Amino acid sequence: MKKVMIIPGDGVGPEVVSATHKILTRLTDELTFTRFDAGLKYYKEQGYSMSREAIDAAKSCDAVLLGTVMESDERGYVNPEEELIRFLGLTTRIHRVCSIVPGFAKRNIDTYIVTPNEIINPITEMEDVDGITRHVRMQYHNSRIVFEAAAELANRLDRKSITCVNYSNFYKMTGTRFRESFHNILRKRGFALDDMYIEDFIGEGVKGRDFDIITTPLVNSKMVSEFFSSLIGGGRLTAVEDYDRDTAVFRPEHGPLQEIAGSDRVNPIGSLMSGAMMLNHFGMFEEAQRLEKAISLACSEGYMTEDLGGTATRTDFIDAVLKHLK
Repeated sequence: MKKVMIIPGDGVGPEVVSATHKILTRLTDELTFTRFDAGLKYYKEQGYSMSREAIDAAKSCDAVLLGTVMESDERGYVNPEEELIRFLGLTTRIHRVCSIVPGFAKRNIDTYIVTPNEIINPITEMEDVDGITRHVRMQYHNSRIVFEAAAELANRLDRKSITCVNYSNFYKMTGTRFRESFHNILRKRGFALDDMYIEDFIGEGVKGRDFDIITTPLVNSKMVSEFFSSLIGGGRLTAVEDYDRDTAVFRPEHGPLQEIAGSDRVNPIGSLMSGAMMLNHFGMFEEAQRLEKAISLACSEGYMTEDLGGTATRTDFIDAVLKHLK
């Protein structure tokens, strides 16, 4: 039995998390759930963004299912997502980019992007007076963490190849170290390895090349994840896992979308895909496949929310997914 903490958060967070919770309870009885509130709304009510009880409870859970949280510059407010990541020591961030909506993506894509978690492993920059970056420092330890996580993910999901997407020639020292570390750490693990400069990688992606697992340093991570998200229909279809071997936080990539909160118009696929990532994390591969198949079938029947050009509500979509899980 796996213990999962649910944090609905702000904006559309409660809507997407409740949908994901409903689906997961239909799929398996091997998960138990506990709920805690956190976020900007909670901060305005309680005077702190996340309770000490919730932070302590997270350590005893096997995973956290997170909705969306608001950013704020209000004095005393701490982003609870960042607080959880620091407290749990989640060193690695994994994006799942999958063409889950039939006919909507440019092509069939199922890629994992593994990077250092910027909250735990920030890069160090030095800038000149014109604001142009002259130096980027990357620690060897941070790159090792990424490659070890990528190898573990590949073994868990039976992925055969890992690609290192590196700096351009502008960052010669750190780029060389990152590439050499990639080969030194993974060369005897049985994977097909490839390393590419970011410019060549984007070109190959545009041409239609498929990638199993991609590793990249922080300086390229946003570019790589947004590039692949654009190929499948946008960030509202993408899931994120902040990872450590002992626990992980799962969430949709999109933000709180406050402008549509409460209207039942939000697309819950990003959150549902984070639920599928969590099932895979727990080794519940059959349940994860059933969920992803049900999502695709619901979409193929025309249950598209407005961001995908349809008229279905969140409730309509979830009801269609539930129908295909029977």
